[in-house]
Amino acid sequence: MAIRSTERKIAQDMKKLEKQTKQVNELKHLRNKYWFEKFYWFLSSDGYLCIAGRDNNQIDTIYYRYFDNQNDILVSNDLDSSLKVVIKNPYKNKDITPSTLMQAGIFSLSATKAWENKMVTSPWFVKGTEVSKKDFDGSILPSGLLNVSKEKTYLPPCQLVMGIGLLWVGTEETSQKYKAAKKARDEELEFKLVTGDENAAMKAAELKAMIEKLGNLEKPEAGDKAVSETPAPKEESPIAPEELKEKPEETKPPGPNDQAKVTIRGKKNKLKKIKQKYGDQDEEERRLRMSVLGTLKQVEKKSVETTEKSSTQVSNDRKLRKKQQEANQLKKLLDELNETNNADDEDAEQSTVKEPTHLQVAGLIPSPNKTDQIVDCIPVFAPWNSLQKYSYKIKIQPGNLKKGKSVADVLAFFKKHSKNIEKEGTTWFDNNDDIIEKLNPQDALMSLTVSKLKVTYPGGESGNKGGNKGGSKAKGGKSNSKGGKGKKK
Repeated sequence: MAIRSTERKIAQDMKKLEKQTKQVNELKHLRNKYWFEKFYWFLSSDGYLCIAGRDNNQIDTIYYRYFDNQNDILVSNDLDSSLKVVIKNPYKNKDITPSTLMQAGIFSLSATKAWENKMVTSPWFVKGTEVSKKDFDGSILPSGLLNVSKEKTYLPPCQLVMGIGLLWVGTEETSQKYKAAKKARDEELEFKLVTGDENAAMKAAELKAMIEKLGNLEKPEAGDKAVSETPAPKEESPIAPEELKEKPEETKPPGPNDQAKVTIRGKKNKLKKIKQKYGDQDEEERRLRMSVLGTLKQVEKKSVETTEKSSTQVSNDRKLRKKQQEANQLKKLLDELNETNNADDEDAEQSTVKEPTHLQVAGLIPSPNKTDQIVDCIPVFAPWNSLQKYSYKIKIQPGNLKKGKSVADVLAFFKKHSKNIEKEGTTWFDNNDDIIEKLNPQDALMSLTVSKLKVTYPGGESGNKGGNKGGSKAKGGKSNSKGGKGKKK
C-alpha cells in the first residue's frame, strides 16, 4: 500500500511538472479573430448569428458594413440603453425562426433596467427593408440612431435568463469537416445564399452624402467664428491715431522716469490722502461703494461680455471637433466598404469576412467529439435557450454579484468540470484542461452585457459542493444524536 501511494504521488508530481514546462516553453497559439468578436454576439439555437453594437460608432459600422436590408432583421425594445440586435439571415428563401427572434429579444433586454429590476417585457422586431439611417425630412440621422418606417411587430413577454458557454475552435481539418456538412445540408434543402453586394452601392452613396453634409456645415461655423473675433481689435484700440497725436499725454501711461512729474504740485499729498482714506477698505465694502455710485454695473457688464465670448468660442470649437470626428468615422467606414469590394487588399481580419458568415459559424463547435482536434475556445454570453447544445454552460440570472468575480468562479468551475469528465473516461480530446487554463478572463468579461448577476451552478448555487455539505451535516447530526443517547444511558 505504501509503495502504491508513493507511485501515485510521483505520477501526480510528474504531471504537474509537465504542465509547468509546457506553459513555460510553449507559447499560446494566436488565432485570427472573427469579425463579429469585436461586437456583442451569440449564436441562436438554430445557428443564426446575432450581433449588436457596444456604442454608437459600432451601431453605424454594423448598419453600413454588415446589415443587409433585404434579408436581415433588427430586434430591439422600447427601454433605454437597449441593444439593437441584428440577425444575419444567409438565405433568400428561408425565414428566421420564432425561437431565434425570442432569443435576440432576450439579448436586447439584458443591457436595460429590465435585467436589474427583473421585469417581464416584450421586445419587437422589424424587417431590414423598414430600417434606414434617413430621417423623415431626408437628412441623415446622427450616429447610433436608426429610423423604422413601419409599425413594429411585438413578441410575447420573455423572462431574462442568460448563460455563459464555451465554443470550441478546431483545426482546419475539423472545421472543414463541419463546413462541408453544412454545405451538403444547404444543397439538399435547396437554400439560396445571399451575395451581400446588392446594398453596398446604396450604403456608399449614403455615406458620401453624410460626409458632404458635414463638410458644408463646417464652413459657416468657421465664418461665424471669424466674425465673432472681429470686434476684438475695436476694444483694444478705441482711440483713433489722430487723437493720439493731438493728446499724447492723456493716452500714454506714466513710466518710471516720469514719476517725479506725477508727484509735483500736490499730487503726492493726494496719494497720501487716498491711502489713508481707503487703506483699510475690504473688497466687499469696495463693491458696495461702487454699486452706490453706479460704476459696478459697468464693470460687471464688461466681465459678462468677455465670459460669453469665451464660452461661445469654446462651444463652437467643441461642435467642430465632434463633427470632425463624425466625418472621420464615416470616411473610415466608406474606406472599409471599398476595401471589402477589392480582392487585392485583404487584411488578416478582412480575410475572414470574405468567407460566408454561415460557414464561419459552422466551423465553431458547441460540443466536440472524440475525433475532433481542438485548438482554442471562445467564451459566449447568450440567452440560456441558445446554449442547449453546449457541453460547457452555466446559467446566469439577475443578482447582486459583480461580474469580475463571477467570471473567475465560472472559469474555475469549467476547469473542475473538465477534470471530472477525464475521470469518468468520456473525454473528447486530451488538452481541454490546458485550453481552459490559458483562456483570458478579459475575453469573457468583454462578452457580458450586464453589470451584476447571479451564477446558478448545476445541482444548486454552490454546484456539487452543496450535496457534499448536506451529506456531511447529516452524518454529523447522526453522530451527535448517538453521542447524546450514550450520555443519557
